[in-house]
Amino acid sequence: MADLDRVGDSDSAQQLANSMIGALLGVVHHIGGDACVSNVLARSRERRSAADLRRPDGWSSYEQGLALFRAAADVLDDPDIGRKAGVEVFRQYAGTEVLALLRSIGSPAEMLRAYPAISAKQSTITRSEVVEVDETHGLISVVTPGHKRDPLFCGYTLGALSQFPVLFGMEPADVEELECQTRGDDRCLIRVGWDPKSSVEASLEREVVALREQVLVLTKRFESLESVAKDLASTRDVNSMLETITRRAGVAVRAPRYLLVAQLPGDVAPRIHHVGFTEVEAQKAAHHLLHSDSKMSDPSRLVVDIESTRGHFGRLAAFYPEQYHFLPQERSLLMAYAGHAAAALETAAALDDSRDRNATLSALLALGKALAAVSTRTEVAQRLADAVPVVAGVDQAHVLLWEPGDALLARAASTASPLHAPREPGPAAVQNVALANRMLEMSTPTVVGATSDPILASIVSLTGLAQGVLVPITARNTLLGALVVGSDGPELRADDALWERLSGATSLAATALDGVALLEEVRHQALHDPVTDLANSRLFEDRVTQSLSIARRNGNSLALLFVDLDRFKLVNDHHGHKVGDELLRAVAERLLVTVREEDTVARIGGDEFGILLQRMTHTSHAEGVAAEVVAALGEPFVIRGLTLTIGASVGVTVFPEDGDTYDSIVSRADSAMYRAKADGRGRFNTHQPTPESRLRRAQA
Repeated sequence: MADLDRVGDSDSAQQLANSMIGALLGVVHHIGGDACVSNVLARSRERRSAADLRRPDGWSSYEQGLALFRAAADVLDDPDIGRKAGVEVFRQYAGTEVLALLRSIGSPAEMLRAYPAISAKQSTITRSEVVEVDETHGLISVVTPGHKRDPLFCGYTLGALSQFPVLFGMEPADVEELECQTRGDDRCLIRVGWDPKSSVEASLEREVVALREQVLVLTKRFESLESVAKDLASTRDVNSMLETITRRAGVAVRAPRYLLVAQLPGDVAPRIHHVGFTEVEAQKAAHHLLHSDSKMSDPSRLVVDIESTRGHFGRLAAFYPEQYHFLPQERSLLMAYAGHAAAALETAAALDDSRDRNATLSALLALGKALAAVSTRTEVAQRLADAVPVVAGVDQAHVLLWEPGDALLARAASTASPLHAPREPGPAAVQNVALANRMLEMSTPTVVGATSDPILASIVSLTGLAQGVLVPITARNTLLGALVVGSDGPELRADDALWERLSGATSLAATALDGVALLEEVRHQALHDPVTDLANSRLFEDRVTQSLSIARRNGNSLALLFVDLDRFKLVNDHHGHKVGDELLRAVAERLLVTVREEDTVARIGGDEFGILLQRMTHTSHAEGVAAEVVAALGEPFVIRGLTLTIGASVGVTVFPEDGDTYDSIVSRADSAMYRAKADGRGRFNTHQPTPESRLRRAQA
């Protein structure tokens, strides 16, 4: 790839991303409206329209960008316009895959560590370096070789850095420029500081907003796939589809250059689509791309294969100049667009064979639209089973879902012709640890009968079919499930057309199942403790509040246990947080075995746990559980070869005797726990209502 490294790297028109310019114009418009924006464009002698400058896949030269920033500062008489634009840029990303990508990095500290790659999405001429980072502050060095750095761009950088904590529900960071090239220093050295505790009180509403943004991102992915399918159904021009996919990839993975090279079986020459290259450069780069290793180690090149169950079509790549690199998370985004390209090419190949398959494509489009509207794996399975008979012209379709933790493939949905009754299905599931690898080895749909490979035959036996066509449902080399189709009459004609239709349907299902899994993971992470995987304080409060409401209506009693570990801090201080985290996980396991399935165990603080006990008939029952908790946590723990003894103090409260709100019950359980600690630790204490509170309760 040595020659490719030099292709177009000198193009000065691709130095500043439109996200910077768009953020600037957004601030200008907010302050002065369209007239003010027009004034800025005129004063900077900018010939492009405001709409062009806001296109997310566009770039400008350093001089063009600087002229716009200076014009905005003059028109608004605001020397701080650069910082305001830096703050604004993250609002431009709301509801996009870019924002989801940045949040997936995990924390403000991790974002600072990845800042050289993040800043490359704004400027391909700025060199950023991480000097130091901890969990509350960081130092970033920024230089712009070969250009005179301007205070407006320094302000932009400060404004953008201040918003890193905001992405994670915290207050904006304090930013300070300790050194600055505009003041004669060799570099700009920026200190960024934030308060992680400012996110502790984040409400469920904020978590719901984050989940809605995740759903919006997933919805846009489905809408993109639906749009491609619609276009393919109405036009023979596959090239326009590939060009659209190349541009869309440029919006999701921000880089100055993109190249898509693909070839259908009947093509004489590869189809080449590009952004940021000249035609000559694109031809040269495409040759290198097709004949190089897609897993190259060059961090400034991101290359993914365009492939499906039909085979390998080509490659999609994004390019930075040398010394810049992509974020690890961006590969999965580019792979999603390569998947779109593969789906487009796969459909195009089917259209080249026969234009009379419009009914099939319409059915696939309807399936894609239906799958975009579901939110559970079972719903995806049923929609697929209902659609496949129309898509593929079969009588029966059975969808099986894979549970990797149990190595179990289970029946999830079926559909059969109303004119023919299928045979009685066999067992509901098959369990085999070798099943996933065996199915991932299958490159095409496979006809399977009783005399076939025993593993595959056991899968078809779940459907009641004597013989069927088996299609694995996979995404990113991971098994998600399987589709089995069959005929009530003569055996299916296993031809290329059937393979293509089944592959298209399972490809859509794989995308939907992958999206559902992502959404479930986001929901789970928002409501569960990352160390123990127990319910977190937000989920615990929600369950207690709901249980109180139900108990009021039904006249039931419930109990809350507040558990505080004894001597846990000594473990952290002497053995470190890794040992402490493993100890917390072991504590969680012991707590779970002391309660029923309907009860809730939560980690609500550093070494504090809450237990919600449903349907308590007497206070003594809650005290019995509390005694079990004290005994269980009083036994030694063996962690990494260390024998650790901690113990626990437990406070017990009961509804309705001790309170009728979450805060009142937790407060009294907390007080009871502290009395247990005062009495010597390693014991429980039950809150005792005062005579006055009993009287008020009786009169209520």
